[in-house]
Amino acid sequence: MAFNDTDLSSLFLGARNASGQLRTWARKTHGLRDDQLDPAMIGTFAQIQKIAEDRTCYGYDVSTAPVLYFWPVDAYLKALEETAGAKTQQQLDLHRRIVLIAEESLPGRTRRSRRHV
Repeated sequence: MAFNDTDLSSLFLGARNASGQLRTWARKTHGLRDDQLDPAMIGTFAQIQKIAEDRTCYGYDVSTAPVLYFWPVDAYLKALEETAGAKTQQQLDLHRRIVLIAEESLPGRTRRSRRHV
């Protein structure tokens, strides 16, 4: 089933939020300071992939984090694969497009405020 841009944007925002929750969980679990994990990285394709595939966040093991944090990430990556195909580059290209769409819909966000894609 192919997903439309609105569906993918919603799934991305859920995955990005879950990634942020995992960042917080990793920080607290591994005794890190807040400034040690760049919050701008939470919505990157690489970070989302690492969470889904390796159960790591910023290189830290998050496999024992609450399962609820993984569902949005897994759902988003599955939707990307179903829409763009199995090739990582096609998924990355679609992800970049979805990030732009999603962030343009958020109040106060501009292209300049987006550091990583």
